[in-house]
Amino acid sequence: MNIKFKRNNIKLAIAAGIALSTVTLSMPAYATPLTKSGDMLVQAHVGDHCKISTNTINFGEYDPIVTNATSPLTKKGGIDLTCTMASINSITMSVGDSHGGTLGAGGSATRRMEAANDETNYLAYELYSDDSYSTLFDPTSGVSYTGKGTSDTVEIFAQVFAGQTGVSQDDYEDKILVTITY
Repeated sequence: MNIKFKRNNIKLAIAAGIALSTVTLSMPAYATPLTKSGDMLVQAHVGDHCKISTNTINFGEYDPIVTNATSPLTKKGGIDLTCTMASINSITMSVGDSHGGTLGAGGSATRRMEAANDETNYLAYELYSDDSYSTLFDPTSGVSYTGKGTSDTVEIFAQVFAGQTGVSQDDYEDKILVTITY
């Protein structure tokens, strides 16, 4: 019986081994997880944005008797802008705090600087977007500007008109509101 028992144990062990190896061989070496995929939408909007800063235009001294009797006094200034890349914008400038009326030379102009000590005395000037002094920065239609996405300076070409012999010795100034519409 001992031998039979041993043979039965051996037969049982062999049968179990065969059964286990059959199960093991029919199963993959690793389990493959099931997966599902889906697209996720990610969105943002870049709008038109601008940042503006202005610089003082200081003409210096106007000489109505000799130098500027026949030649205008000119100066170049600028507006510092940073606007969204490729945005279409418009730059306008007000006519100033002292616009219109009679000037020192007896004429009239859109813009004028007022004398510090005599509010009835003015010095006529204008602001242009080109160095040929032909395109005014005006308060309505403006000058077109396309944003570059980085800091940029838009040049201003300013001139005090020649021949204003009726102005008195004084300091003159005006304040202009510069607007970027985007």
